[in-house]
Amino acid sequence: MKRVLIVFLLCLITVAFLFVPAGAVSANVSVSGGNVIVGNQIRVGIRISSAERIGSWLFSLSYDPDVLEYVSGADSGGGGRVLFSDSTANPSTTLSKTVTFRAKKIAATTVTVSDPQIVGFDSVTRMTAGTASAKVNVQAAPNLSGDNHLKSMTISSGELEPAFSSGVTDYTVTVPFEIDTLAVNVEVSHNAATVDSSSGELAVGINRIDITVTAQNGAKRVYSITVTREESKLAGATCELGKITYQIAYDPKEIPVPEGFSPSPKNYGDRQILCYVSPGESIAIAYLVHEEQNGEEVVRQGSWYVYHEEDQSFSSLLIHSSAATVLYFLELPIGVQIPQGFTATELVVDEKDVSAFTSEDCKEKGIYLVYAMDQNGKVGFYYFAPDSGSFV
Repeated sequence: MKRVLIVFLLCLITVAFLFVPAGAVSANVSVSGGNVIVGNQIRVGIRISSAERIGSWLFSLSYDPDVLEYVSGADSGGGGRVLFSDSTANPSTTLSKTVTFRAKKIAATTVTVSDPQIVGFDSVTRMTAGTASAKVNVQAAPNLSGDNHLKSMTISSGELEPAFSSGVTDYTVTVPFEIDTLAVNVEVSHNAATVDSSSGELAVGINRIDITVTAQNGAKRVYSITVTREESKLAGATCELGKITYQIAYDPKEIPVPEGFSPSPKNYGDRQILCYVSPGESIAIAYLVHEEQNGEEVVRQGSWYVYHEEDQSFSSLLIHSSAATVLYFLELPIGVQIPQGFTATELVVDEKDVSAFTSEDCKEKGIYLVYAMDQNGKVGFYYFAPDSGSFV
């Protein structure tokens, strides 16, 4: 029914065009063709231009149905001829149409627009327009390579098992905990092949890296590397402070290391833990983490503590940053005598209690005596002025 209606409307439009008087204005018609691989689609462009604005049109594009199959773009038609007919309330001096065909067989063919009926919007007269055509060359598909092999594959750490062979696609490798990224370098057998690889970032445990090689003709081959990242030898250590159990952090990526401190594993029982030593190795610190229940959410919190390897104990550490320097407040070690004339007092820095001492002279000056380390690694007693946030 729809096809009958379209044919009927085209007949009405055709009749209407017969009664439109011809004028002196001409329209230029051009058609674009090109080359296409058999089985693929090609877009044929039609362009009509004139000095006067175009108001309505009726024309057809003819083609060889044995070579081309109509897909879309026209108002109606198929089987060797497609039609365009319409009018517009927003006229322009150019009219462009695009028709999509599928190439059915190898051949050289022509698409043609003949005797287009174009009516000017302002003069309401039919323009003179000639015939235009274009060549469409349907070509055989090129002889594309199907080679999707790798010529070589190397990794930045560890050894592939088995040793690389172009025909083998599955490999394994084990790397130590310290390796958190594995770079894979490959070379393809055919220079037209392309390579795509999944991420080489490694979590502790089993990881998989896929290297997909796509041949020139689209055929794909996937080489897979199963990577086992070992757990850290420093993992799993805990300590008790008060009634809280802390985990001793061991992954450098998760630890906010203070500037100037360098990693230095220390003995802890029958194992080692990751510590960092200050400049001059005055103190060693470890990052302790514990979990707290906050409603339905588990919050993971961490802080630095001083580690005393001689008795394998931990004491509190407060790192205080001011505009001028960084201060490290320490607990007063057992056996260190408070200077004569000083008594213990309360002092809160950054909302935390620190070991502090006062005297009559200190009270008058508004300063405290604290046991601390400066940014150069020197440990001892310092006068601390809360107002300036610095040692004096």
